[in-house]
Amino acid sequence: MIDTSHHFASNVGQAYANELAGSYFLTAQMYVRAASRLQVPGDEIPRLLLVLFALELALKAYLVDAGASKKTLKDFKVRHDLEKLHDMAAKAGLNLGNPELVTVIADYRDDHKDHSFRYGARDYVDLKDPDRAFRIISATVNEIGKALKRKL
Repeated sequence: MIDTSHHFASNVGQAYANELAGSYFLTAQMYVRAASRLQVPGDEIPRLLLVLFALELALKAYLVDAGASKKTLKDFKVRHDLEKLHDMAAKAGLNLGNPELVTVIADYRDDHKDHSFRYGARDYVDLKDPDRAFRIISATVNEIGKALKRKL
């Protein structure tokens, strides 16, 4: 296995004004890429897990870039709550203008917040529309990336 950790740190340090925000965002992009490879029936839960964490990290990247502290983002009431993170990002100036994102967040908020997809603690009868969630979240991650402060 090739050690690429130094490349990741170097890319973050060179490209982003706030290295923590850059780290969160690049990890979000990796999760979206990994989720894009899961397209076999039966992969819906791991795919959702990855894109929901990607959204969480992208929102946190924006918030850190806007001045939020790590302590604020680790608060138990905030840390995995996609709705709270989205609301905080909107108050900090993020304007995504996509009402479908709000619906996707509502669809999966509780499952993400209590780690149901991670630990298999959910009755998986209704997964809503995982493909729609993937499309909307991957587009949102891309939009958030455009809003981050860059060094270049």
